[in-house]
Amino acid sequence: MGKISSFFSFQRKQHGTKNCEKFEEIPIPSQVINDLARLRVRCAYAPNGCRMISSYYDLERHEQTCEFEMIPCQLCQLPLSKRPPIVQHTRRACFEHMRDKNPAGIQQQFMILFNAMEETKVENRRLESTIQQIQAELKSLKSIYEKKDDKINK
Repeated sequence: MGKISSFFSFQRKQHGTKNCEKFEEIPIPSQVINDLARLRVRCAYAPNGCRMISSYYDLERHEQTCEFEMIPCQLCQLPLSKRPPIVQHTRRACFEHMRDKNPAGIQQQFMILFNAMEETKVENRRLESTIQQIQAELKSLKSIYEKKDDKINK
C-alpha cells in the first residue's frame, strides 16, 4: 500500500516552514494507486506545443526534460526554453522585444542607452588594444635601449 502526504492544520496562513512538523504521510488504499496508474495526463507544457500524454507516474520525468518548457525572461518576460538547443537571448534582443511590445518613449530610451553602452564597450576594447600595442612598443624600446646601454658600459 502506498502513502500520501497531508497536512492536519487547515489554517493556511500558518502553513510554511514553521508548521512542517505537522506534515505526516498516511497510507492510501491500493485502489487509488491503481486508478492513478491508469490515469493519462497531458504535459503541463501543452500550451507551448507539447503533445505528450503520459501516465500519471511518468509525467514528472517527462516534464523535467520537456523541450517545450518555457521560462519567461526576468527582464522582458519573453518565454524562453532552457532546454537544448538553447536560443541565445541577448540584452539587445530583450530590449528590442520590450520596444516592440510597447513602443512608448521609455522603450526607445532603453534602446538608445543600450546602443550607447555597446558603442562605449567597442571604444573601450579599441583603447585597451591601443594601450597594449603602446606597452609592447615601450617594452621593445626599453630592450633596445638596455642593449645599447650594456654595449656603452663595457
